[in-house]
Amino acid sequence: MFRVTPTTMSELIEAFRSHLVDERHLAVSTARQYVRVAKRFVAHVGELAGSGPVAFELIEKSVVVGFLRDTNAAQGDRGVRWNNQLAALRRFFAY
Repeated sequence: MFRVTPTTMSELIEAFRSHLVDERHLAVSTARQYVRVAKRFVAHVGELAGSGPVAFELIEKSVVVGFLRDTNAAQGDRGVRWNNQLAALRRFFAY
């Protein structure tokens, strides 16, 4: 099981960014957006989990949907933003 602590989280996020740009050949702006979403999601999960490491294998669909709802609640047309954030999270979990 892969547990992420605050120390390794910054390393994981930086490795994810490098993966997006260097291996997946995404545009820098797209990688920046994906990393921004990943950071927000990690913060969201951290708030739910409290202190201690987070086991990403144990994150349920409801946590992801809750994050998307929370971050898109103020948007009138949340479809495009929702889908962009979901794409970023899919790539993050695949990584």
